[in-house]
Amino acid sequence: MLQLQAGEQTGLAVLFERYRSLVSNIARKILRDTQESEDLLQSVFLEIFRNADRFDPRKGTVRTWILQYCYHRSFNRKKYLNLRGFYRDANSSQSQESSRSSQPWLGLSQEEAGRLLADSLRNLPEKHRRILEKVFFHGKTIKEVAAEERLSVSNARHYYYRSLEKLRQQLSSTEGPKR
Repeated sequence: MLQLQAGEQTGLAVLFERYRSLVSNIARKILRDTQESEDLLQSVFLEIFRNADRFDPRKGTVRTWILQYCYHRSFNRKKYLNLRGFYRDANSSQSQESSRSSQPWLGLSQEEAGRLLADSLRNLPEKHRRILEKVFFHGKTIKEVAAEERLSVSNARHYYYRSLEKLRQQLSSTEGPKR
């Protein structure tokens, strides 16, 4: 680690050889996917390379520091993958049926789903719709929207989450396609 902090890149190779199997095994156990764990392994060591100056030997060993990176990044990645449905069993008919009943837009073409979403957006109150459009279609942050709409950040956040909830309610109350 001292070599790495001194700017010698060979220090990273030594750390990689010494700790790669440990990091890889932990990531694989948490993520339960070989490809994801390999990607995480690379990102952990890249981050260690970039943040080597943050290591403080008075706070713990290099091994502990690397393991903290590994655990935090693994759990964050697992949370991200869970939110995107990575771990759902695609072959489970029960989960597919429950998804269809709670998400009527499944099975629609992209054009039909777009019309359904546009209709639902039109049914929102004007301010709610504007805030959602600025965040999702214009890529603005809540702070930027708050400034444009002359709202406090907490009020803009409130409108944003209320708008999402109203949109979800409208979409879940819409009948799905006839099967």
